[in-house]
Amino acid sequence: MKSPFSLKDENLHKSHVIYEGECSCGENYVGETMRNFEVRITEHSNIWHTSEPARHLLENPSHSFQWRILCSARSYFKRKIIERLITQQRSPTLNKQVNCYVAQLFPSGIT
Repeated sequence: MKSPFSLKDENLHKSHVIYEGECSCGENYVGETMRNFEVRITEHSNIWHTSEPARHLLENPSHSFQWRILCSARSYFKRKIIERLITQQRSPTLNKQVNCYVAQLFPSGIT
């Protein structure tokens, strides 16, 4: 049965997503946000912002990004894990890794 409220289930303001941006020069970036996706993309498009895509656009004014949502995850930890897996798989050129932690499943060893 068709709902009389056509926009009832459609979320026009997506949040809690993992996203990818591809520059017109072929460089790419993967990120995650719990905030509104469009707001985050606007920040990346602002050349005075400190994100890597913004820095790239400041250095290359003729370039532009195409953004798309890869998936969504409501949990902070799920978003972070999925973002790291996608980043490792795709090796985006604009992502700068700041910290690296070695994860240990059994830090005390197996007995």
